[in-house]
Amino acid sequence: MKSKLVAALALVLTVVAAPSVSAVTTIVGVFSSMSTTLDHKLFVLTPPPSNSPGAWSFTIADSTIATVSGNVATLIGVGATQVTATQAASGVYTQSVRSTQLYVGQGVTTLGAFPAQSVQYGSKTFTIIPPTSNSSGTWSYISSDPTIATVTGNVATFVDAGSVTLSAVQAASTNWSGATASMKLTIVAPIQTIGTFGNLSLTRDSVSSVGLMAPTSTSTGGWTFTSSNPAVASMSGNLLTPTGLGTAVITARQAPTAVYGSIKTSMTVTITAAIPTIGTFADREISMPTSTPFTGTIAAPTSSSNGAWTFTSSDPTIASIVGSTITYLKPGKVTISANQAAAGNYGAYGPIHMILTIKGTPVLSALPDLQKVVGDSDFSLPIPTSLSTGAITYVSSDPAVITITGNIVKVVGAGSAVVTVSQAPIDSWSGASTSFKVNILGTTPTLGTFAPMSISVGETKEIVPPTSNSSGKWTFTSPLNSVANISGTKITGVGPGTVLITALQSPAGAYGLSNTVTMAVTVKAKAIVGKFTNLKLVFGGLAPSIVPPASTSKGSWSYISSNASVINFLGANIQLLGVGTATITATQAATDTYPANSQTFTIEVTAAKIIKGITATVVLGTKAITIKVVNGKATATIDGKVAKIGKNVVKVGQHYVVVKSGTKVLYKKVVVVH
Repeated sequence: MKSKLVAALALVLTVVAAPSVSAVTTIVGVFSSMSTTLDHKLFVLTPPPSNSPGAWSFTIADSTIATVSGNVATLIGVGATQVTATQAASGVYTQSVRSTQLYVGQGVTTLGAFPAQSVQYGSKTFTIIPPTSNSSGTWSYISSDPTIATVTGNVATFVDAGSVTLSAVQAASTNWSGATASMKLTIVAPIQTIGTFGNLSLTRDSVSSVGLMAPTSTSTGGWTFTSSNPAVASMSGNLLTPTGLGTAVITARQAPTAVYGSIKTSMTVTITAAIPTIGTFADREISMPTSTPFTGTIAAPTSSSNGAWTFTSSDPTIASIVGSTITYLKPGKVTISANQAAAGNYGAYGPIHMILTIKGTPVLSALPDLQKVVGDSDFSLPIPTSLSTGAITYVSSDPAVITITGNIVKVVGAGSAVVTVSQAPIDSWSGASTSFKVNILGTTPTLGTFAPMSISVGETKEIVPPTSNSSGKWTFTSPLNSVANISGTKITGVGPGTVLITALQSPAGAYGLSNTVTMAVTVKAKAIVGKFTNLKLVFGGLAPSIVPPASTSKGSWSYISSNASVINFLGANIQLLGVGTATITATQAATDTYPANSQTFTIEVTAAKIIKGITATVVLGTKAITIKVVNGKATATIDGKVAKIGKNVVKVGQHYVVVKSGTKVLYKKVVVVH
C-alpha cells in the first residue's frame, strides 16, 4: 500500500512539473577592424551588433600597444593588436566571442613656441633651444641663408650681419610624426660709412674692359662686384667687360669683418651700340611677265648686324611693300629705302636707297596658222597688236619651205614652217615674241612597196624605204620597242616577235607629206650553236662527212669551200681534190623560229706518205669497200671484224677500215659508204 502511494505521488509530481526552456543561439554581426592615432590617448571600443542583450567585455592581446578598461582602450604605442569581444550569456541567449584588429598609427607631434630673437654680430655664435614637444624625436637645424649664419649641431655660427630663418626639424619616432618649427634670428652689427659708386656709360667695342674703383668705406672688408645682366656687362674681379647693348646694374659688396657686417651699393652701366658695316644696296631692274601684278622678295644688303630690315617705296602705285614682300604693280621707276633696326652690339642704321626699274612685258596678240599651196604668190604677214611700240620682226624656222623679207613671205616648197614674231625692247617695256605655223601643201608622192624584212635579236639593219618620186626625209616608227627599236634609219632586233613598223616621208620641194605605209618586221631569236672543229685530212685517204655542232635551230646546213681545187662538197660529204688548205663557210638555213647563221672552219689536206714495199688502198663503191694490197700479203678488218682483201659488201654509213702486214699498219681510216 505504501509503495503504491509513493508511485502515485511520483506520477502526480511528474505531471505538475514546470515545462523546460531550450537555449537560443546568439547571432552576432561583423566585428569590423578599428583604427586611431596615438595622440588620441583613449579610444572607445565598439562591439559588433548582436541579438542578445548580454553584456560585452574586451581584452587586448598586446599591452605594449593598448590596454583596456571596460570598453575604453588606453593607447600605449604604435602598431596592430587583436581585440577580443566577449558577450555574456543572457536568458535564453548563449555566450559569444568575436575578434578583430585594432590599428594604432603615429601620433601628431605638437610643438611649443619658437620665438624670434636678436643677437649681436660680435657674439659670433648662438645656441638654438628647440620648442617643447610631445615627441622624443631627435632635432636638427637648417639655416635659410648660409651667407648670414651656418648651423652645426644646435649651434648657429655668424657669417654676416642680417636676418636669417632657422628651422628646427624634429625627426619622426616610432610613435610620433616629424614636425618643423621656424624662428627669425636677427644678427645686429654697426653700419659702416661708404662713399659714392657712380654710373658708367660705354660704347660697345670701344674698350675691351674697364677696371672699377671700389667705394671708400670705414670698414676694411674686401669688395666683390656682380652684374645683373652678364649679356650686357660681365664682371671678373673688378674688371667690367661690355658684352652687349643695354643696361646692367653692377652691385659692389663689401665683405664682413670682425666689427662690421657686409654692405652693398650699386651703379648702372649703359652699353651703347656700334655702327654696323653695310654692303651695297644696288639698283635693280625687273620684268613684269604680264600686266597682272606679282610679288617678290626684297634682298636686304649684307650687314655685320642681324637687326631687322624695313623697306619703303617712293611710289606705292608702281611697287608696294609689306615687310620684305614687294608687289610689282605696273612699269615705272621707284626708290626703295632700307632701314636696319638695332640688334646685339649694333645700333640702328639707314636709310639707304636703290632705284628699282620695272619693265613691262608686252603681250603680242595671237596670229592664226596659215595654209598655202606650192606655186602661190608672195603674201604679207599680219602685224600683232601690243602695248609696246617696239619694232616687229619675223623669222622662218625652215627656209626650204618659206622665206621672209620684212613681212613678205615667199613660198619655196612643201612642208611646215614656224614663224617666230619678235618685238624689240624699248624704254619700260621688255621684248616679246609669239609664233604661228605656215603649212605649204604639195603633191602627194607616189610610193613603191615597203617590203617585209627579217632580223635576229641583237642584229641591226638599215631600213630600206619604199621608192618615192619625192626626196623628202623618211621617218620610221616602231610601236613595240620590246620587239624592234628604231634609231634614225636603222632597226635593231630586241626580242622575238613580229611588229608592224610605219614609214612617213616629209614634204620636200613640190611634194607634200606622203601617205603612211607599213612593213612587217619579224625578229627571231639567235640560235645557240656549237663550234665546228678544224680538220686535217690526207689526200687519197678516207674523206669523212661533216658532222655539224649542236644547235637549237633545226635549219639544214650547207657548206662552201674557199678553195675548190682542194675541197669540194657533195651535200655534207667532203671531196678531196688536192693538197692544200680551204676555209669552209657553214651556213644553217633560217626556220620559222630562228634566222640563218653561219661560221667558218678550216680543212687542211696533206699528201699521203709513200710506203716502200707492200701498200694497201681502199676503194669505195655503192654499199661496198674494196681493199687492194700490192707487193705483199696483208690482213684486214672492217669495224673490228675480219674482212676480205678484195670487195666487201657493207651497209651505207661510216666504217672503220684497218689493213695490216704483220704488225705494220698499212691503212687505218674511217670511211663513208653511200
